[in-house]
Amino acid sequence: MSAVGSIRRVDETPSQAAASTQNLSERIPSQVEWALARLSLYTQQLGDRFVLSEYPGLDESLVHLIKRLSLALQGASRETWDQDRSEFTSSNFLIDQGIGAPGENGGTNLALSCVEFTRPSQKSKDPDCFAPLSVNSDSILLKHAAAAALVLRNIALSQTNAVQLSLVPGILRVLCTMTDALFNTDFTSELEIYADLRVNILDILEPLASRIQLSDWVRNSYGCVEGAAHDTGSPTEGDQLFALLHGLLHTTNDRALLLASLRCLRAISTNEENAMQLVDTTPQLEPTRLGITSRCLGLLPLTQDPELLEAAVDLLYQMARTGDNALLLGSLRVSDICDHGYGTGLSQRVLNEHGAKQDDLVVVPITNYLARNLGLGKTVWERDSIMTKNTSAPWASTLLSPAELRLRKEHSKRTRKENASPQERMRWKELTASELDQLKRLDEPLRGTEW
Repeated sequence: MSAVGSIRRVDETPSQAAASTQNLSERIPSQVEWALARLSLYTQQLGDRFVLSEYPGLDESLVHLIKRLSLALQGASRETWDQDRSEFTSSNFLIDQGIGAPGENGGTNLALSCVEFTRPSQKSKDPDCFAPLSVNSDSILLKHAAAAALVLRNIALSQTNAVQLSLVPGILRVLCTMTDALFNTDFTSELEIYADLRVNILDILEPLASRIQLSDWVRNSYGCVEGAAHDTGSPTEGDQLFALLHGLLHTTNDRALLLASLRCLRAISTNEENAMQLVDTTPQLEPTRLGITSRCLGLLPLTQDPELLEAAVDLLYQMARTGDNALLLGSLRVSDICDHGYGTGLSQRVLNEHGAKQDDLVVVPITNYLARNLGLGKTVWERDSIMTKNTSAPWASTLLSPAELRLRKEHSKRTRKENASPQERMRWKELTASELDQLKRLDEPLRGTEW
């Protein structure tokens, strides 16, 4: 059966997904691989139609795979994370479950199963540390965790499933330990193959990040002027995630990671309980070590990347409506904008295009870039020369001038009114001159109510 044939019938998904959930709990590598392959396919195909609550235990099984990998990367003892069952029976025979991988002619009926009379080779003692390059079971665990992260990422794209996913006990703790292990562990060449795992973990975190509550540790660590002394306590799991995202925002050159950090920080900032911890300015209107506002401003010139620019503007909006951060926009100087080596950053553009100095305010450039980005989501380009009317083209005479377009629009509106019924005319009632004059004398909100 071809790969196309394996996805031909989506209506079989409920029973197949239920079987996949059961196979995940068995912890037999071949069955887990089969289940993850089909779940990846179903969650990608069905989108919002895949309802997580219809498959009890699926979310916990997927999170458990990620938890095992995080323990392995953190150097925990092998007994805590190497929990796969053997493919061999007690009689040392390898059983072919008859399942197969996507695209293979496999089934789940007992009649299709067969016994392969091969004995396992003598198994050598595995090292205590996680070694996917040399230990087959470790490599399998890595692939299974990466596939589980992809499935959870597809599931989390649905708001309903994200709410269900947030109810999994300890999921934030698992994501915290996993992100810490992925970004603070020396990657081997084998682990570099699974770089998408980091992005998928952050994509899972995004719909859950609004439930993270930051402690005073964030304010004590980042809410002071650069170089000032500060007393920090012990960070919570949410604080550790915030510190990781904050570091990515200011240091990464990877577009996917930067985009994920912007979106996760925006979700965290939407929680009103975190307003005091995300104040980005001192009472003297000096930028603090948090630097989120200035970092977002440094991304405003990226007009050729609407997706990244939209994430930066979203986070900038959330920061501007938090505390006195909006006042910071009028007091920032060129030297305060965080470019971090990006040649297209705001401060570099201001220095090059406007001939500004490091101590100059950036109010006007900020306004100009925000105004230019009003067309976000549309095609954006910069014109180097003044646009003139093309009168030499053969089709130039067929183009209407602005005045002609306005006259045509007014004529169409007048004709529509003349042919309208009495009921339609009542809907189109216009204010008389005296009524309009009375409204102009009133103040808001009374004017809006009277209108």
